[in-house]
Amino acid sequence: HVCVKKTHGFKKVHHVANLLTTKWSDQEIVNAYGHDRIKTMSGGVGYGFVEDVACYHKGTIPKTQPRLILILHFALNKYGRDIDYREPRKLKRARLLQHA
Repeated sequence: HVCVKKTHGFKKVHHVANLLTTKWSDQEIVNAYGHDRIKTMSGGVGYGFVEDVACYHKGTIPKTQPRLILILHFALNKYGRDIDYREPRKLKRARLLQHA
């Protein structure tokens, strides 16, 4: 997982002004905020973390096998409540491993 440090409270004007664009290339982010503010988190099975999703963040592509992700949202208001909604029929079914 990758986060851009301190972007939860401060974003460049051209990022805020263009509200219709929600995705920026890695190079655009590096150019705007600097490589030193990009932080990568990784861990083994069961690793977890908490983040303020107002910062610029992204997941990385798994290198060896699929990953299972659990996302919990906590909020004090309903602003942005449907931001991560996915149409159920468009989701891929998870194949659960059976333990003997």
